[in-house]
Formats: sequence, C-alpha cells, structure tokens
Amino acid sequence: MSGMFKLLGGIMICVCVAVVMKSAGKDVFDVIKIISGVIVAGMVLLSASPLLEFAFDLAQGSRVNTYLSVMIKSLGIAFLTHICASVCRDCGENTMAGYAELAGKIEMLIISVPLIEEVIGVAQNLVEMI
Repeated sequence: MSGMFKLLGGIMICVCVAVVMKSAGKDVFDVIKIISGVIVAGMVLLSASPLLEFAFDLAQGSRVNTYLSVMIKSLGIAFLTHICASVCRDCGENTMAGYAELAGKIEMLIISVPLIEEVIGVAQNLVEMI
C-alpha cells in the first residue's frame, strides 16, 4: 500500500512541477512532461516487478512458461507503445503516434509467432485424428 502512495505522490509532484513550469514556456513545459512521464513509467514498472517475479516463478519449468513469456513481453510492448504514442500526441505529432502504435502491433505479432505455430500444429493434429 505504501508503494501506491509513493507512486501517486510522485505523480502529484510531477504534475505540480509541470504546472509551475508551464509559465516558463511551451518548450520547457513539453520537456518537463516527457521527463515526468519517463519517471512515472519507471516507478510503475518498479512497483510491478514483484508481480512479474511471482508470475515467472509460477511458470518456471512448466509448459505455461512459453505462453506467459509471450504475454508479458506483449504487455510490456503495449505499455511502451502507449507511452510513446501519448508523448507523440502531447507534442502534436499524431502521425508519428500512429506509426508508433503500428510498430507495437507488428512487434506483438512477431513475438506471438511461436504460439501461432503451436496452435496451427494442434489444429492439424485434431484434423488428422478425425
């Protein structure tokens, strides 16, 4: 619970700094927003590390390990893509935000190729059994 208070406190500090620095000019404000976003994203990832460790320990040595690995990698890509696209949109670059999202989707498809192959193999085995 104290981790959540630290995270929310960090977010509030970043917002206060950004609001105070807004009067310094748009360029400084944009830089402060980007730096704040990176700091908050890092804090969120650090707070999620026990959950990731638990999931990896649970899946270690089982067949679920492959599925869990792909799922966690895809989730990480989704988060990073969302953050990147949000920063691009905040800076007024909607086209680049769209490209970032497209790149994230393609990367998630690439990561899931082994799972797709396995599903196709299972489907072929089922068809052969019939």
